[in-house]
Amino acid sequence: MVRIIGDGGLVYYIQDLIVKPEYQRKGIGKALMNKVIEYLRMHASRNSIIGLMSAKDKEHFYETYGFVKRPTELFGSGMTMFWTADYL
Repeated sequence: MVRIIGDGGLVYYIQDLIVKPEYQRKGIGKALMNKVIEYLRMHASRNSIIGLMSAKDKEHFYETYGFVKRPTELFGSGMTMFWTADYL
């Protein structure tokens, strides 16, 4: 399954791209990612920001679609926070 969220204009985030381990390496992830790229071609504006958080050691898969690892000279680190009731 794959899920993309965003504001419908400038920012999109590939929230999930998940293939059960027993079905990996069968082209399913590529097919799902190709659908995401097709959707973005139809809906994203030029210079939109497309983000994602890769699973560990899966970065190369996304690099084949033009994503870059962070941090880089131009972009800082990707960051995550797991929200809990402690922050309320």
